[in-house]
This record gives sequence, C-alpha cells and structure tokens, in this order.
Amino acid sequence: MEEMNNKDVVAYEDPEIKVFRQELKTLEQKIQDLDALKNEQLGTIEDFNTRYSLRVGDCDS
Repeated sequence: MEEMNNKDVVAYEDPEIKVFRQELKTLEQKIQDLDALKNEQLGTIEDFNTRYSLRVGDCDS
C-alpha cells in the first residue's frame, strides 16, 4: 500500500460557497444600512417628541 502525503490531498471547494459568502456580505451590509436608518428615524422621533412636549406640554399631567 502506497503512503499518502499531505501534498497528495486536495481540498475541495464548493463553487457555491463563494456565491454564498458574497450574498452574506451583501446581507450584512443591508442589515447595517437598515440599522443606521432605524437609528436615524428613532432620533427624528425623539426630536419630535421633545419639541412637542416643549410646545404642547406632557400628556401625563
């Protein structure tokens, strides 16, 4: 029986893996973009609530 060396072993790379990695990067970027938009909108809502409270007053009283 012939002895096998590490140089005789070839790693198999599934061609779909590259596609999946790129899709994952795209989705990660989309999540970051949406998170930034959410934070921007939350800031806008907070600004509105602050201005509203200053002009109209709190509704709790």
